[in-house]
Amino acid sequence: NDMAAAGKAIQRALAGEPQQFEWWGLRQNGEIFPKEIRLQAATHFGRTVVIASGRDITERQRVEAAWIESQALYYSLVENLPCGVFRKDATGRYVFVNPQFCKLKGLTEEEILGKTPEEIAFFQSAKLSANPATMAIRQVTLATQGQTHHESIMRTGQFIEQEEIYPQPDGTVEYYQAVKSPVFGVD
Repeated sequence: NDMAAAGKAIQRALAGEPQQFEWWGLRQNGEIFPKEIRLQAATHFGRTVVIASGRDITERQRVEAAWIESQALYYSLVENLPCGVFRKDATGRYVFVNPQFCKLKGLTEEEILGKTPEEIAFFQSAKLSANPATMAIRQVTLATQGQTHHESIMRTGQFIEQEEIYPQPDGTVEYYQAVKSPVFGVD
């Protein structure tokens, strides 16, 4: 129960382990609200006491819930799109790929994440069975083009839209309309 947990937190704080947990507060109007409680031991007139502080976390919880909903919507959409979606970091390494992008590349998510397009091209060309030399050249060409696009997008902040040709393991090719756009974060 909550009271037993609070008692244990007080005991741990008295033992020198600062504690932090969520609890409920009661406003003057009778409304219950979430609080973050911090407990820390201190010496006061030669006695060890626990100092408690609390703060209202209603807004933080609202923002967290909105963020979780937003992330769920984003991943639901991106994971089910009938087109390949990827994100790269500032150095050009893949940090996110959706299932359609993996299918397009003929690789698993684990084989793609953390790698550059060049590393993927060499790995991918080794997996292609039909006419490996020609396929390797196409893969390296796509990778070089991808790196050039990445550098251009990072430098200019402008998107790139074009048709791309993707070789398939059976020797055929597929044509895709590619749109590569920047998404700049705080870092």
